[in-house]
Amino acid sequence: MDAIQFYNCYGQHMVNREEEPGCCGCGGTLRKTWDGRVIDRSISLPFRFPESNSSGYQSRFCCAGFCYPQSRIAAVLFVDNNVGIYEVNQAQAVISFRFSGCYMAKFTYDNRIFVCHITSKGSLTERGDCREGWDSFVRNNRQKISDMVVFKPVTIRSDLYAQFQKLGDRKYTICGLITPNNSCYALLMDVYTCQVHSTLIESGSKLSNGLISE
Repeated sequence: MDAIQFYNCYGQHMVNREEEPGCCGCGGTLRKTWDGRVIDRSISLPFRFPESNSSGYQSRFCCAGFCYPQSRIAAVLFVDNNVGIYEVNQAQAVISFRFSGCYMAKFTYDNRIFVCHITSKGSLTERGDCREGWDSFVRNNRQKISDMVVFKPVTIRSDLYAQFQKLGDRKYTICGLITPNNSCYALLMDVYTCQVHSTLIESGSKLSNGLISE
C-alpha cells in the first residue's frame, strides 16, 4: 500500500468535511475527538485486564474508539496508563494515533474482533506500563484468543520517529494501521488532511504469539 492508496481507501473517509480544516480526531479526550466525534465507550467486554503490574498501578481496558463514515475504517484511541480497546468487524481496517513507543494489537475473542493501543513506558515497572499485564491477559486467555497480531509502529523503520520530531508540528502524528487481512503498517500522517507524509512502512515483525514484555 502506498500513500495514494491509503488516501483513496481510508484517508478521504477520515477527513471531517463539516469543519475547515478537517481533522481525523486523533487528539481527543475520552469524551470527544478534536472534531467533535463522540467516542464510543459502550462496548461490553467479555474479559478484564489482569491485576496491577510491578509498579502497583492498576491499568485497565478502556473502551475508546469510533467508526469513520462508511465504516471502512475504525479508530482505537490512546488512553495513557491503560489499554485503549475497540470492537470492529472483519471488513474494517483499524488505525490508531500518537505512537512513540506503544504497541498496537488485533485479535479475535469468541468470534468478536478487538483492537488495542497498549501503553508502553520506559520500564516494565514504571507506573502505567501495560506490557506485563497484557502478556498475562494473553497467557490467561490462550484458548479463546485467535488471529492475534501485535506490532510496535515506531520500530518498523528507525527514522520514522526522527522525521516526526524534525517536523515539530502538532498536525502530524505517527499512526499504526492494521488492514482487514492483518497487514500492519506505520505511517506519519497529517491529521487535518489525513494524507501520509512520505510513505507507509509495512511491518515484517508481527508478534503472532501476542507477548510484548519478553
